[in-house]
Amino acid sequence: MKRRQGFTLAELLVVISVITLLAMLLVPMLSGAWTLARTRLCANNLKRIGQAVHTWATEGESESWELHPLASTGWPAVVANYASRECLLCPEEDDELKEGTPVEAQVQILDGRSEGVPLVSLDEGGSYKLLKLSDTQWESGFAESARQNPLPYVPDGNPNVYWWGYDDGAIGRGDYDFQDVAIKVTKNGDGTATLWIQSWTAGHPAIADMDFNVLARHEEINAYYFGRSAHKIITLNVGGGSHYAMNDADFDLRTPGKLLALDYLSTTAYSTDIWDEAQWDKDEDGRPDFVRHGGRLNVLLGLGAVQTRSREDIDPIDVEVERTLWQR
Repeated sequence: MKRRQGFTLAELLVVISVITLLAMLLVPMLSGAWTLARTRLCANNLKRIGQAVHTWATEGESESWELHPLASTGWPAVVANYASRECLLCPEEDDELKEGTPVEAQVQILDGRSEGVPLVSLDEGGSYKLLKLSDTQWESGFAESARQNPLPYVPDGNPNVYWWGYDDGAIGRGDYDFQDVAIKVTKNGDGTATLWIQSWTAGHPAIADMDFNVLARHEEINAYYFGRSAHKIITLNVGGGSHYAMNDADFDLRTPGKLLALDYLSTTAYSTDIWDEAQWDKDEDGRPDFVRHGGRLNVLLGLGAVQTRSREDIDPIDVEVERTLWQR
């Protein structure tokens, strides 16, 4: 009896049909599994952010459980001090975040001899007469009163605004008034920082980047020679950021049920945001682009709980939702 070799065309078509059917059944299941995995990874990121925020509140310089000082600006950098920056990236987002570059790593003072003076405070080992002060310390005249006893930096309610004061006399000389150059730093929360710069001295200081490219010339900032209006404002890219946002409201971080952070497209969220605006819907699918997980969002609540909610559950356009989740 002659044995048949291989498969008939009908048999091959049956096998192909079965494989195709299985693929049609498995692909949605696998896609759903991947979606669920990314949603859970995102939720885990928010949980780690919550842990970092609570560590900041208990161990950080703030010694405060108030949310607002953290959320006002710059919170991703704070979180990165207590957790890996990987927790700031939502797995549903394609764009990568750049590492933050502090102002202090980008700017130096040029004295009259064009020597670079790095922004390192005396109490932190700086070899020049530089002092970092909070906005409260500066406005209270601490730069002037520090002549005899330089004071350490003590952050106030908004640590994202602070001053650098410089005395241009050599160590052991000069008057230690830390006002020959004044640099007010304001971190804007959008990856930039604004510097307000003014000098008041018979010297000729200037401000430069770390490659000695002048950013603010003596003629632009020296009020001693050119009048009180002489100053310059420059903006630096400090980078950093997050795929999540911190609620800007002012309440205790330990308040149960309050919304601390969530999936978002900027680093700060406000209860007055209107999610129906076109700026949130670039792909024009009828829902905000930060609703990333199958029409739902992950949210971090007080005391560290993380939940996946629908847009309607947390949209601040609803007054009751705004009061319950977003505000004090």
